[in-house]
Amino acid sequence: MRRLMFVSVAVAALAAAGCGGPLSPSQRSQLEKARARWESAGLTNYTAESRIRCFCPGHLAVWTRLSIRDNQVIDTQPLEPLPPGSFATPFGWRTVTDLFDRIDQLNQEEYIKSVTVQYDPVPATRSRSS
Repeated sequence: MRRLMFVSVAVAALAAAGCGGPLSPSQRSQLEKARARWESAGLTNYTAESRIRCFCPGHLAVWTRLSIRDNQVIDTQPLEPLPPGSFATPFGWRTVTDLFDRIDQLNQEEYIKSVTVQYDPVPATRSRSS
């Protein structure tokens, strides 16, 4: 089994238009390099730890271990207590490929003020599972 250590994305939106893309040229370069590392690894089945900070359902803001098979999130295991009324579900979670695509989309939106992303320097490690 292959394991990805983490991907974290935080998004802040503004109602004001005309802000332009939030990624600087340096951040855009980091995105493209991280995407290239990920694509060169060729992973479609992996485990990732993720959280998404946005105006989303509460379960997405909690660090969660995602099981991805054939580029689909099939199972989730919260690593922290879920907010009251939330439950563990694959709904709303994104694969690593989906996250790269979403970052590109966010960079095109005029109402986005900032996008904060952390990339693992090494996209995946192999480990044995029993």
